[in-house]
Amino acid sequence: MNSSSRARTVARVILSVAPLLLGLPLLSGCDDGYSEDLRYPLRKDPLLDTKGLAEAKHPDQPGELPVMTYADLEDSPLDLYKLPKLNQAFDPDKIKGDQRKQLDTGLNKLFGTPAQPKVAVPDDKEGVDAKVIQALKLDEATLADGSRLFRTHCLHCHGLTGDGRGPTSFWLNPHPRDYRKGVFKFVSTSRPQGSSQAARREDLLRTLRVGLNGSAMPAFNILTDHEQEAIVSYVIHLSLRGEVELDAMTTILKGGVETTLDKFLGDGLKLFAGEWVKAQSEIITPDPYPYDENNPEQLRASIERGYKFFMDEANGCIKCHPGFGRYAKFRWDDWGTMVKPIDLTMGIYRGGRRPIDLYWRIHGGINGSGMAGFKDNLKASDDKKTHLLWDVVNFIQILPYPQMRQKYKIPEPPIPSDFLQS
Repeated sequence: MNSSSRARTVARVILSVAPLLLGLPLLSGCDDGYSEDLRYPLRKDPLLDTKGLAEAKHPDQPGELPVMTYADLEDSPLDLYKLPKLNQAFDPDKIKGDQRKQLDTGLNKLFGTPAQPKVAVPDDKEGVDAKVIQALKLDEATLADGSRLFRTHCLHCHGLTGDGRGPTSFWLNPHPRDYRKGVFKFVSTSRPQGSSQAARREDLLRTLRVGLNGSAMPAFNILTDHEQEAIVSYVIHLSLRGEVELDAMTTILKGGVETTLDKFLGDGLKLFAGEWVKAQSEIITPDPYPYDENNPEQLRASIERGYKFFMDEANGCIKCHPGFGRYAKFRWDDWGTMVKPIDLTMGIYRGGRRPIDLYWRIHGGINGSGMAGFKDNLKASDDKKTHLLWDVVNFIQILPYPQMRQKYKIPEPPIPSDFLQS
C-alpha cells in the first residue's frame, strides 16, 4: 500500500471512531447506563453477498476493517475489499425519506433504545408474545441489565448495534463478531447449514465464559451467572434487531415490501424469534463413543481411519486444510471479512478443545465460515463397533503433537504447488 492509500485508510479509521469518541460524554454519566437520548442508528455498511468469491492471499491489515460504506466498494484504496461485481452488495443509503423514517421508527417500536431495550414480539392478539420472551429470557428487566453490562464489557469491541465495529475492533484480528446476521460460528444445534441456524443460549454462554482461544475474545467467567445470562439476552436482542433490519432493508432494495412496513417488521421478528426458540431444544446429541479407552490398539486403528478420511481429497478435510491447515488460504466469510481455515497443528480451537466441542464442529460445521458439516459422511459402522466421526476427532486431537504423529506414523502431507508458487 502506498503512502497516499495508507493516509486515506488512517483517515477513514479516525473518522469512523471519532463519532463514538465524541459521543462518550453522552454515554457517560453518574451511572454506567446509556443516555436516554441515544438511539440505535440504521446500518450504513453494504449488505454483502460474499458467496462464490475467490480465495485471497492476504488478510486485512491492522487498522483496517471490511468496507464501511458502499462508496468504499466503488473507490477503495484497499484492493482486497473490492468485490468482483457491485451487484453482490446493496446500499442501505438508497433507502430515503419517509421510508427510512418509517423503518427507523418501526425498529425502535419493536426493540426500544440502548437505555430501554426490549423485544416486542407480536402475537396473534396484537400483544407481546410472552412465551417467546420467557423462552429466550428477553424480559425488559434482564435486557436493561444486559445493556448496562454490554456497555461496560463489550461495546468497545462489538459496537453499539452489535456490528463488530467498536473503536478497538480495527486493531483486532480476527475482528469481533457482528451479531446482526443472526449467525454464530460455534453452536451445538442440529440444523443443517444453510437453514436458519440460531444459537442456543448455552452456546453463547460457553463463549462468554471461556472466551475464544486465538482471538481477542476473553473469558468473562469472573461475572456472576446472572450477569452472564443478562449479557447473552442482550446479544440475542441485538441479533434479532439486526436480522429484522437486514431482512427489511434487503427486501426494500430488491423491490419493496408488499404490505405495510410495520407489519413486515413485526412478521419478520416473529419469524426470527421463533427460529431462536426452536434452536434451544435442537442440540446435537453425540453418538456413543464406541472404543475402550484402555485399549491402545483400538485407538491406533481409530486414528488411522480418521487420518484416511481427513486425507481424502474428494470428501475429506485436506482440500480446505492443506498441510493439516498450515498452507490454507484466506477466504471470504459471510460477514465480508477474510478468514483462514484453522491450522490444526497449533492446537488452538476457538470453539473449544473438548472432544464434544470437536464433535460438534465436525458434525455441524462452523456457521458463516465455509466449514461444512460432515454428519452425513461420518457415521457409525453397521455393527456400531467403529464410528468415523469419532475417528476424525481422535485423529485431530493428536495433530498438535509431533511425537504423537510420529508414534502413530502420520506422514507429513505434501505442500500444495500453488502455495510454493505464491
